[in-house]
Amino acid sequence: MPPIKQPQNLSVLCVANLIKNIEKHWIKFKTDAQIDASLDDPSTNFGKKKYLIGPFEQLDDETVSFILKKLYQSNNFNRNYFCLCVHGRLRSADFNFIRKKSFFNSLICNYLGKNCINLTELNLSALNEIHPKNLCSILYSLKNLKNLDLSHTKANLAVCQLLASNCPKLEHLNLENCKSIFDDCLDALNMIKNPLFKYINIDNVSLSDAKIEKSLDLFKNLKFLYVSELADRIWKFYKNQHDETKDNILQNYKQYSLETFYIDSDVLLKPHHMEALVFTCPKIRNLRINCVGKNDCLNYLNAFNYLSELTVANPSLLTYKFGGYFFDFIKSYGKRLKKLTLINLADINLQCIAKYCPNLVKLNVELIDYYEPCEDTDIQDNEKCFINNLDHLSVSNICSRSDTIHLNIGKFKSHLTQLLSNGQVRFLHLAGLNELDEEFFQCMCSTHAPRYSGHKLIHQSIQILEFKEMNSIGSRLIVNYFLKDSKNCLKEIMLAECKMISRHDFFKMKLLVKNNNLDCQIKWL
Repeated sequence: MPPIKQPQNLSVLCVANLIKNIEKHWIKFKTDAQIDASLDDPSTNFGKKKYLIGPFEQLDDETVSFILKKLYQSNNFNRNYFCLCVHGRLRSADFNFIRKKSFFNSLICNYLGKNCINLTELNLSALNEIHPKNLCSILYSLKNLKNLDLSHTKANLAVCQLLASNCPKLEHLNLENCKSIFDDCLDALNMIKNPLFKYINIDNVSLSDAKIEKSLDLFKNLKFLYVSELADRIWKFYKNQHDETKDNILQNYKQYSLETFYIDSDVLLKPHHMEALVFTCPKIRNLRINCVGKNDCLNYLNAFNYLSELTVANPSLLTYKFGGYFFDFIKSYGKRLKKLTLINLADINLQCIAKYCPNLVKLNVELIDYYEPCEDTDIQDNEKCFINNLDHLSVSNICSRSDTIHLNIGKFKSHLTQLLSNGQVRFLHLAGLNELDEEFFQCMCSTHAPRYSGHKLIHQSIQILEFKEMNSIGSRLIVNYFLKDSKNCLKEIMLAECKMISRHDFFKMKLLVKNNNLDCQIKWL
């Protein structure tokens, strides 16, 4: 059987009891321990109220977040409880789940600004009812703030000016889809002396090319900038420099510090985009691109000397193949990659990925097509290829053609098993792969792992197992091959839209876990 679940520790039980009896911890000072009846209006006599236990300064950020979310989910939530939990020692706070209308009034915003001055991370995403003046009240005293999410809010020029003057340590800023953000707002942020910005998201915001270019110049520490049509903007900046210096033999192009670059899915990637990136953003480590048809943009991938994370997607109905430019790339550069995501690439071959990308830690293959997998003459018929340090593996075929794997199911099963054969995969996600029957899982669960992995069989390293639209497996398979193995490390099994597993089967598996006190959660989505 899997590892026996340890009893809940005292702190967990205390927190659960605190949530259940929260109303007993908030009383009026003058009523001698009588529970306060006005539970949703900490008005001007807020200071006259007294804690029966607390305040909660000794509770860490994670515990406070857990209490607030549980109270909110149980509908036992109001402003008094919010003020009771939100104390001055908090370092991180996420309030974007609070969607009660008019909850963040001026009183609450002032309370946050005055009492939570030690916050370094704050998430107010999607709280678009907060007036800009109240946003300023919250942010005014947060001198130590490093990470701020104001996406989908009413943030405006006044908010940006306040951030520029009062939040000198800000590194991560999200202003996505803030309809009141314009060029003058970016001008305000550009006035910061010695800015520390590493991440800025201003997608779906109306900003001019000139302001974007100025920000790229000024923010020397900026690693990620997410803004609409950035690939086209970078090309324009590069082209302008190229035109200005075309008579010079040695051209020194302006270079930016960006290390992560996402190209919008609706951008038709062309070679000139990649050329501009190579010369202006040579430090790119994480690149996400979209290719269609016979796209020769991948010729430029070898020029990124620091590239370690790559996502290549084919969003078009045109056929973009794994072979050709991409195959040539991984044969020469694959050893440097740590994370790889491939979406909707025809003729993909998992064995080739294992051979030429031996240092991958995370591999994600979506809309996999094994109808005619790319062949490599350098790989022998019986050669076993696996990735030594692979920790995260996700393979899906959802929304793809039903016949894309069936023709070569034997080869697909063999190659997938090889990817798992390092005995160190902790996260496994399989979706829409209905050709993976009991024979495959029997083989997987009887394949020996390398000695250095510390496991006898390869499946015993898996901690999180996710099945989505896997209509060829039932509850008996999960019980026999995973839940009844006393040496496995399973912490969580997630099941979604698996037709052969009914809700009754789900509850039977949960009962098995409970009766045997197993340290494994089973989730049904």
